[in-house]
Amino acid sequence: YLPGTAVLSIVGDSDDEEAGERADRYFGQIAGSTPSASLRIPALPSLGGLPRAETAADVPAEATYLTWRLPAVDTRDFDALDLALTVLGHGQSSRLHRKLVREAESAESASASAMGLIGGNSFAFAQARAREGSTPEQLEDLLVTEVERLAADGPTDIELRRAKAQFERHWLQALAPVDSRADQLSEYALLRGDPQLINTRISDLDAIDADAVRTACRNHLVAEHRGTLIYRQETR
Repeated sequence: YLPGTAVLSIVGDSDDEEAGERADRYFGQIAGSTPSASLRIPALPSLGGLPRAETAADVPAEATYLTWRLPAVDTRDFDALDLALTVLGHGQSSRLHRKLVREAESAESASASAMGLIGGNSFAFAQARAREGSTPEQLEDLLVTEVERLAADGPTDIELRRAKAQFERHWLQALAPVDSRADQLSEYALLRGDPQLINTRISDLDAIDADAVRTACRNHLVAEHRGTLIYRQETR
């Protein structure tokens, strides 16, 4: 934790001179340092061999979890996949909730999400918790079917507009409080090299069309490249 590896963001009702004086007062006595070389690591290839694991515990319901390796977070493909996973599994209007919970009545809940990391691989997750009478294997088949359908057809115009609206709402909420805005500025300065990118984030996502989402799904959300975890209820 040295100045050469740190970013200071000042957000609020303060002019440049006052901000500089305070920064010098609190941090000026810390010895300088030379920034270290980038620790970015290359991405691993997609999963192969359909890795699978099962575990049993005292859980309220059995469940199925699927995961995929994705590109790093600062790529257009990741943004397209983040929108795809929102279409798949964010909220009660999502495909997974509609198909597994309401129509098939096989799951108590179903969702999908992305975990974005700046280097190496990000990750995609899709999960469903079984309703009484359903098995994790049935849920796995249903999850895979919906992922494959999105990769084949892409999102509808309404689905894509809804996903972008959800992103815009969350992004603006993150920028509203001064502490959260400072965090975003620091993240973009340190990890992406340009804090001004927060001003184009919404337009960058809005430029992604249905074809880009479909192509990203075909390249990365491939059924044969998933990992599976099955949670079973302990038998007594």
